[in-house]
Amino acid sequence: MNDRIIVATPENTGVEDFPENSLPRFVAEYNLGDQNLSVELALAVCSKFGGLEEYIQKRDTIDRVVIRRYIISRVEKMETARTIARSVNLGVSQVARIIRRHLDDSKVVTSEEVADKSEHTPEMNVLLKQIK
Repeated sequence: MNDRIIVATPENTGVEDFPENSLPRFVAEYNLGDQNLSVELALAVCSKFGGLEEYIQKRDTIDRVVIRRYIISRVEKMETARTIARSVNLGVSQVARIIRRHLDDSKVVTSEEVADKSEHTPEMNVLLKQIK
């Protein structure tokens, strides 16, 4: 029986040990200031996600989430869709669609129903009428 088990460690593993064009290789090649740290992180990725067919989102998908959050934060400050659209380099209709979806997700069905609810300000009611 062999008591020595050889396992990959940052000390005995090099970047070239990871498959080309793979996420672990990309992580191992990434300069974190210390090559051992990059390899250690790549090994951690292999341990955590190895064997899975994990889908990695495109950067555009993440960008859209950030832009949506930014737009909603500006809406909460009572800015118009036109003003927001100029600042994020999108069309007014695109921004209005994002706002509408956010309001729909918030269980707001029509501007009349919102006007009846005392929790919304008159400014919010004006904004809702602008985008309908």
